[in-house]
Amino acid sequence: MASCKGKRSLIYVGRIPLQVEIADSPEKRERGLSGRRKIDSGMLFIFEKQDIYPFWMKDTHIPLSIAFIDRDGVIISIQDMAPLYKNRLYIPPKPILYALEVEMGWFEKNDVNVGDSVNIQR
Repeated sequence: MASCKGKRSLIYVGRIPLQVEIADSPEKRERGLSGRRKIDSGMLFIFEKQDIYPFWMKDTHIPLSIAFIDRDGVIISIQDMAPLYKNRLYIPPKPILYALEVEMGWFEKNDVNVGDSVNIQR
């Protein structure tokens, strides 16, 4: 499957710069990283309003980690997600406005933790 890479943006996760693809429409958020065999950096999901948004790994071939981010840009949860595991939902513990998916282990490797800030220019 060909990847449909969209617009990109530079964000800062703590002090770490990261180029991300932006998923800011219902269609882009639904497609996410499905069908990909690799990712360049990450994908930032931007929602219209803060709420509880569950994620799943149907048709996603890459092991991922997800950071759930509140409206203030603070990481409230980080979860690892197994590839092609369509029967499990990954749910933030409180309402979020953003979610950041990266390769599994990226947050740990870069010493990014719950409570760290993400600088998102909108």
